[in-house]
Amino acid sequence: MNYINKIILNETKKNIFHFKVFIICLALGVFSITLVSTISNSIFSSIQKNAATILGGEVQVSTRGTYFNKQILDWLNQNNVVFSEITEMRTMAYKKDSGDKNILVDLKSIDDNYPLFGKLKIENKNIESISTSLSENEIFVGASLLQRLNSKIGEKIFIGNNLYYIKGIIIHEPDRLTNLVSIGPRVIMTKKDLEKSKLNTAGSLVNHKINIRLINKSEKKIVNEIKNRFPTEPLRFQLASLSSQTSSQQFINQLKVILLLSAITALFLGGLGVANSINHYLAKKHKEIAILKSLGFQSSHIFTIYLAQTILMSLLGILIGYILGIISGYIILKIFPLGLAIEKKAYLDIETLILALSYGLITSLIFSLWPLAQAKDTKPSSLFRYISNSKKTIPSKFFILIVGILFASQILLTIFLFDFSLNSIFFVLGGFSLISFFYLISNLTIYLLKQSTFLKKYINVFVFTNILAPNSPSTNLITCFGIGLTLLITISMVEYNLNKEINLSIKDTAPSFFIVDIQKSQYNSLEKLITEDEDFIELNSAPSLRGRLVKVKNINIEKYRLSDDAKWLKRYDFGATFSKKLPINSFVIDGQWWSKNYSGPPLISIDKDIAENLRVKIGDTLTFNILGRDITAKIANLREVDWQSFGINFFVIFSPGILENSPFSYLATAKVTKENEVKVYKKITENFPNITIIILKEAILTIMSTLDKISNAATGISALTILVGIFVLAGAISASYDARTYDSIILKVIGASPYYIFRLFLQEFLYLGIVTSIISVVIGIILSWAITTQLIGINFSLSMFSLIYPPILGVLLVSLIGLIGTRKILRSRINTSLRIFSS
Repeated sequence: MNYINKIILNETKKNIFHFKVFIICLALGVFSITLVSTISNSIFSSIQKNAATILGGEVQVSTRGTYFNKQILDWLNQNNVVFSEITEMRTMAYKKDSGDKNILVDLKSIDDNYPLFGKLKIENKNIESISTSLSENEIFVGASLLQRLNSKIGEKIFIGNNLYYIKGIIIHEPDRLTNLVSIGPRVIMTKKDLEKSKLNTAGSLVNHKINIRLINKSEKKIVNEIKNRFPTEPLRFQLASLSSQTSSQQFINQLKVILLLSAITALFLGGLGVANSINHYLAKKHKEIAILKSLGFQSSHIFTIYLAQTILMSLLGILIGYILGIISGYIILKIFPLGLAIEKKAYLDIETLILALSYGLITSLIFSLWPLAQAKDTKPSSLFRYISNSKKTIPSKFFILIVGILFASQILLTIFLFDFSLNSIFFVLGGFSLISFFYLISNLTIYLLKQSTFLKKYINVFVFTNILAPNSPSTNLITCFGIGLTLLITISMVEYNLNKEINLSIKDTAPSFFIVDIQKSQYNSLEKLITEDEDFIELNSAPSLRGRLVKVKNINIEKYRLSDDAKWLKRYDFGATFSKKLPINSFVIDGQWWSKNYSGPPLISIDKDIAENLRVKIGDTLTFNILGRDITAKIANLREVDWQSFGINFFVIFSPGILENSPFSYLATAKVTKENEVKVYKKITENFPNITIIILKEAILTIMSTLDKISNAATGISALTILVGIFVLAGAISASYDARTYDSIILKVIGASPYYIFRLFLQEFLYLGIVTSIISVVIGIILSWAITTQLIGINFSLSMFSLIYPPILGVLLVSLIGLIGTRKILRSRINTSLRIFSS
């Protein structure tokens, strides 16, 4: 076996350049997997390392609406528990001489123990304790507040009816993980200032938290003690050790799944380039393989030699991709904030290395074993025949089985990687189905072109033959470029329809403002102020309370099996209301609405999607805790809610006679003439400073900004796919190099000029680019229509920009790469080429 090892080493050293496309395609796929995995794993490692800092404590107790029962705070003090009390809410801020500028702010009150972990960083200030850093009526603010109010440190601004002195600019909050979606700039004040401000009134949307630092007690022990001591209090508990359950981290994890699965798909597409490269290399080695067979080498020896080379080249490609992925991940984490307010460091974790190695090797073997199995069966007699006439054999059933096992292991590895979640299974199967679908479409297209007599009349015979030739790049080109362009068209079209729908809704039906925290005593005055204004168009309102689901069909929510889409009901509070009549933009689809004079046992109307997720029907019961009171109600009807109307909608509506005497606030939407929105907005904020007003346009811009970030990530995926397609095309052209050179020499011999041959090659790649673009446009339209109308549920219309620029980009790229790949052929000399072919 020593001589075989020598052959392997010599062949690998001598032919490494022939594997350039192989290495690049593999490295690109591994690079994308490593990059996504490095960034996400580094973020999660940083989050886990700083879990208590991000949460604010090792245990967090929270409640909505009202302050914590004083008995809870007394019990914590009596038991020497180290804790910090925090209140968060949204309210309005303005500067007296700022004209029309009243802005929504994210208000946070803190006590002297804040923060329990980490440090609050204020520009040019060293914060030792809150009591010495913030005096009465002093605040810290986010930098964006100063910009929006045209203010500066040392000036005073109004929050509600109270005047506050700006003491400093917030640089970093230890317990604020993400700034991806922030409706307004942060304002920090003392607990005492909030208590005397009267901003936190009954029914206000306020979140109260107690963060606990553990001393000689475990997380579970302190939680159980509080639960047992105060069983009727509507408390929620969150543990730092279970930090992966936070919404921000779940969002990051979901984005990681999408990006990682897309990177795996790109790697698998790169496998086509791997197959082209191996086929081309083995075709060049055909003569040498036949000679080795003549000298007595067994098929197993041939297979071992070239399999070893393939594995060595695969490891080189994986290593390059892995190193580039780690370096790029480090740079991105170092330079870009990624919307996360935590320190992020790149970690060289074993999981990423194993992931890159596994996917790289499996993909390489899936696309290499077939041509390697064909090469080992090369007959010595083929030395006496020209390569192009050598008929390739189908590998044995054993090799077909091995390829099938490797393919199945690729799918199972991906599904296992994401904990066998249903979404990942659908995504994996969808990704491989898309590749298979495009491969079938490409073959069907080539077949239809062969059958077309019409096209043969108008397309040059040489060009037409090259497109349909067995070694043509047509199939791989349509598959790889087709998927990339289809994704680009689909993303662009969906984004266009979303923007159009939102803009139309804002223009035609959406309200000008959302108004929250309207107290009962203020409602009539507010209604009068808005409806008597000359710019008034419409006002809608509803009582608003916060509640949480505690039982489903008399089963405790903690024990009830919830679907993934319904688990938020266990973690979060939700909005609830009561009403005599069916709200606007709601439609009863099952059951009946109660009569206006209903006064019987509690009934509820719930959103049909929630009912499906909870697996409940008409007549089943749900138990809610609202303001500390458990209310069990029977489901009377199911509603379909038009959430796109931007109107007032609730998941749960109670029948009359149950919640009227509760301390609730009102939620309202107001629509006024577009030209005078600012004037009405200012009028409301001046007369009702405690009321929170959200301008719809600003809220939409914030949401769209986040969607744009996700859209950019998705566009990056399609760009990566197109990049992989470029190298697959380059490999396919390289694989057909000998045949193209032979054809061009024949043309030159009969008098064709290099310019004429250049035009023929240009036509070939132009036609291929056009065919690929047409297929991508058709499939892109179908996919974007399905996503827009069936998944999102909005109207669909075609975007000419989305239909024009990706196809033009595709045609130009295909033509450019095709011509670059054939430039050497155009420069080839007749005598030199003839000597090579004759030998």
